[in-house]
Amino acid sequence: MFSFVNPFLLSGLALVSIPIIIYLLHRHQVKEVEWAAMQFLQEIIDEQQKRLRLEDLLLLVLRVLMFVFLVLALARLGFKKGSVPLLGDSGDALVVVDASYSMATKQGPRTRFDAARSKADVIIRALPKGHGVSLAKGSEQSETVLGGNLADHDLVRETVKEMQVTDFAGRPDKLVEYVRDFTKKLPSVDQTVFLVSDFQERDWGNPNEGLKTALTDLCEKHTVVFVPVGDDSDANLLAADLTLLQGAVRAGQRAHFAGVVLNQGSKIAEDVPVELMVDGETIETRTLSIGPGQTAEVLFSHPVIQMGQHRAVLKIGQDSNPADNQRYLSFEAHDRLKVLAVVDQPPAAGIAKPTDFVELCLNPFRDASEDPRALYNFVHIGMQELLAEDLSEYELVLIADVSGTTATEAKQLETYVRAGGGVLFFMGGNVDPTLYNDNLHRKGEGLFPWPLLDAPIKNDDEKEPLLLSIQQADHPVWRHIVNGKKNYMGTVRFYGTLGFKPSESKRAICLAAVPAGDSDAAAIAEFTLGTGKVIVVGSSADLSWNNFAACPTFVAFIQQALKRLRIPRLEDRQYCVGVSVSEQVTWEESQSSCELIDPQSEPRSVSVLKEGNQYLMHLGLLGSAGVHTLRDSGSTDGREFSVNVNPHESMIVSMQTSDLSKIYGPMGIVVDDSSDLSVAFSGIGTASGLSNLCLVLAILFWIGENLLAHRIARRQG
Repeated sequence: MFSFVNPFLLSGLALVSIPIIIYLLHRHQVKEVEWAAMQFLQEIIDEQQKRLRLEDLLLLVLRVLMFVFLVLALARLGFKKGSVPLLGDSGDALVVVDASYSMATKQGPRTRFDAARSKADVIIRALPKGHGVSLAKGSEQSETVLGGNLADHDLVRETVKEMQVTDFAGRPDKLVEYVRDFTKKLPSVDQTVFLVSDFQERDWGNPNEGLKTALTDLCEKHTVVFVPVGDDSDANLLAADLTLLQGAVRAGQRAHFAGVVLNQGSKIAEDVPVELMVDGETIETRTLSIGPGQTAEVLFSHPVIQMGQHRAVLKIGQDSNPADNQRYLSFEAHDRLKVLAVVDQPPAAGIAKPTDFVELCLNPFRDASEDPRALYNFVHIGMQELLAEDLSEYELVLIADVSGTTATEAKQLETYVRAGGGVLFFMGGNVDPTLYNDNLHRKGEGLFPWPLLDAPIKNDDEKEPLLLSIQQADHPVWRHIVNGKKNYMGTVRFYGTLGFKPSESKRAICLAAVPAGDSDAAAIAEFTLGTGKVIVVGSSADLSWNNFAACPTFVAFIQQALKRLRIPRLEDRQYCVGVSVSEQVTWEESQSSCELIDPQSEPRSVSVLKEGNQYLMHLGLLGSAGVHTLRDSGSTDGREFSVNVNPHESMIVSMQTSDLSKIYGPMGIVVDDSSDLSVAFSGIGTASGLSNLCLVLAILFWIGENLLAHRIARRQG
């Protein structure tokens, strides 16, 4: 099957019409003249005319063939034989080198990425001179390094040497989408695509139908070659998480950290050093042994003296892949944080309040908020005083055992949450479900997307607690409470609770359920509205309907709920490499010029756009792990936030070549792991000679045309 690198040049075949037109316009025409004296020469004249017509026709043929073979040479004619790509001049090459962070896995003194660069160099050196080649880095965010089908192979090879592995994860669907878009933009119909990768089993081992279809379509138009550089290693440790145990840190007090290390390998990892660094200083190093496929949690604590922003890094000892051996956390040390505690009636001095147990969890001191060591400053009010408060001043709004809200109060809470605020509700005996549904639910348009059931759920025998089943065990609010086989909520007893009737809503998550007739009701739920969140506990915050407040798990639950609900601050969030981030800002903030500083201290400008009634600051794609800083242009101060690698990529097991061929061969993909890529380049001599042969023939026909034209001109002269 014939193919052309640049089929658009075939339009030059129209040039063959030029000599034909010239021939038709200037061919020899004989004018008959009656001349008796010359009649005896008729036979000689007829013979000469035949020879002239033959020479003119031969001249025409030589000119036409000269143009035909010149155009074919410029279009770089080639052909394919079966499914084996005969590269040569039959098409340009796109070399995609996988740069996802699994490629940082070591193979002795070298890495998989080193092996990939060597393979890319072999490919480029094997291409004929003048053959166009483009270069790209492949990942979930593939990028073109050198485009335009460059003929300067030395430049491409030098660029390959300078390429570095990235912090991105791999996504086959996005990679193939990039290749398809790239090939559509180039004039070469027969683009040959080389993908050099470790072909992680997790990504490539079970392609979905969408990926199969995309690859099959690509192979129908182009030649695709998989060049595997993986190995049989599966040993890798991942610094999987680093978080604060408390909801916030007070300056001058200890910060408590929990780090998690995951063993992705099939063998036990023994004596693994795990180090915590805070603000660049090593605080402590522990040693862990972690079973295959298991996680291990390690706890640290450290006094944080200064107010403001701080950086923590969890580091594990060197293993086969160093790219995922660090976990970053940015946090802030505060002086005092305000919490608005709302009860049904204005609290009286010396009288117990439904919020007392929550305050004790956050300020575990005899004088609670009045203690100078207290981080949280509780402001207690009755529900009727809510409208007089500026909710934006509070880190959290706590509402416990309140009978209901007015429509105006509900709107005030909605505005606060929509702008990023957090509200923690505890129900109780005073609650009127009808008032909540009328003003807070509002047929799913209010703060509560789910309606409350009409009456509390209680057992007739108060000695028999309700069966509380935990839902969404991996939700952040259950961290350190529900973990694998451990469920510390098992000691919690609910004797009465209000329940939500779950329905289809993207704004609602059931965190715990209890039986309610023929179905379950949500006893603990999380709702979102705008950029803020609400957590509702259907039972009371005191001991009237449960023993929750008397259990140690209550402290952990309140701390985790507080972290979840605090007004979202950029520095409190953790992002994955590869996500695009936008932050809602005020009009005043939108007027300032900001820049984002990445972990390599490289700044880039940040845009703010008005979308609807909101101003959104677009930080763009986060491309590197570490602590990033957002600041006003020209300023030295800013807000910091952490970005970590996607743990998905830490599963480094590679596919075997035979498995790749079995899965992807039927799609038309060539899999070649030979040292010289002999399979991919078989037949290259045959294909590469075609274009040169066309050029030689064009030159020969040009010489023949010139010689014949010269002979005709001399004879006619």
